[in-house]
Amino acid sequence: MRIILTGASGFIGKNLYEQLMGMHEIFPVDVKKTFKGQKRIDITKSNLEKAIPGNWDAILHHAAIVSVPESIKKPVETMRTNVIGTLNVLELARKKDIGKVILASSAAVYGDCPELPLSEGACPKPLTPYGTSKLTNELNALEYSRYYGIKTVAFRYFNVYGKYQNPGNPYSGVICKFLDNALSGKDIVIFGDGKQTRDFIHVDDVVQANVIGLTKIKKSGVFNVCSGEEFSILDLANAIKKLTKSSSELVFREKRDGDVYRSVGDAARLREYGFKPGTLESGLQKTLDSAKKHSAGLVF
Repeated sequence: MRIILTGASGFIGKNLYEQLMGMHEIFPVDVKKTFKGQKRIDITKSNLEKAIPGNWDAILHHAAIVSVPESIKKPVETMRTNVIGTLNVLELARKKDIGKVILASSAAVYGDCPELPLSEGACPKPLTPYGTSKLTNELNALEYSRYYGIKTVAFRYFNVYGKYQNPGNPYSGVICKFLDNALSGKDIVIFGDGKQTRDFIHVDDVVQANVIGLTKIKKSGVFNVCSGEEFSILDLANAIKKLTKSSSELVFREKRDGDVYRSVGDAARLREYGFKPGTLESGLQKTLDSAKKHSAGLVF
């Protein structure tokens, strides 16, 4: 297949590019240029069809402002990048007759929904500009499917972790920060009481979901990408300390704005297409093995 990949310089984008480039022709796009062959393009501009020549079969759309705290600090910039950028990508698909668009959505659309485990039918109640932007994108994608015949698949990613996640970024995921601090003997900082729960999904399983979206899902829709397992942040921290044999201390800080207390997803809809996520234990080991290959923690 001939595939346009937006957000190619990001954490998930790099993993998608690395794992799919041998099987498909990939056109990597990002506002930042970080590797050879990538085209520097700002998706908030409306001339994407001129910037991206040729004919393409699908778009994997992963360009976005991805941080909940950053979206609270910068709501207008978040909406411009996430919503207007996605509309421009959908317009690119319409104007160039690209048959399928896969969008990176988020479990943030659910907010603090009490209907656990979260299924795609749960009522969305986003708590932040980030969650609202992702829900808006899903609705716009379904309209493009309805009126223009583009197959749109929105993947609601839960807490993704793994290779290429940068612990030096203040908005990176909790697992890469915990691992990096455990390996360097620094304090492991927990915001809140540590009893809050999350559903962690390794980035390899996110790639698996995108391959399923490209090859097996024939109708437009929304799908959870999650493990279906609920872990507390405190249990996660202790598991990482044990795995790394770390002497790091656990330090508790005030709860952050926009953080939900419990979150776990139901991946039954995607499992019908053969989705088989790995365990947290196996994912942590893979992430640790990758980290040990590099001298600067988890930075790749």
